[in-house]
Amino acid sequence: MKNPKPAYLCAPLTDLPEDTRDQMKAFYERLADACTSIMGSEAYVPHLHTDPVKHANIVPAAVYELDRAIVCEKSSVLVAVYVGPSWGCGIEIALVAPRPTRPFFCRYALGLWLGRLIFGPEVPVILLVPEGKKASRMLLGCPAIRRIIRYKDENDALLQLARALNDLGLTRRDLR
Repeated sequence: MKNPKPAYLCAPLTDLPEDTRDQMKAFYERLADACTSIMGSEAYVPHLHTDPVKHANIVPAAVYELDRAIVCEKSSVLVAVYVGPSWGCGIEIALVAPRPTRPFFCRYALGLWLGRLIFGPEVPVILLVPEGKKASRMLLGCPAIRRIIRYKDENDALLQLARALNDLGLTRRDLR
């Protein structure tokens, strides 16, 4: 049976070093393939849709709206690959973090101020951090993060990701 909502793979894309760009994207795609295989629904990989180099013609507002909608409304888990300081996944993690239940004001593009209750979309985060790298306490303290995977190499990351997806109950029923 298919999981109705896929994984969203979050990883750095902007200003990737040219000498490692293809290797990093291949790793992201291997992680996404593992999620697809384990969960039974095709993982969303942003660089396949809104790559900053290949799809440079897509305006930033469109990238934000597309990725925000997918991570908040159409994903069952956010798999975030930590690379280093200012690594490019903070906004996705913030979008799925639980929010206060008190009303607050949001500014919309039309310039209107509207009071609105905002709740987190209940998308758990699995954070992958290479051994030897230090993620910030602010990131590690985010309540949306359900698993922190410290991995040695790509194969170790894939193995631990499979375990984490299973622990969170996100595997296809036939794999449970």
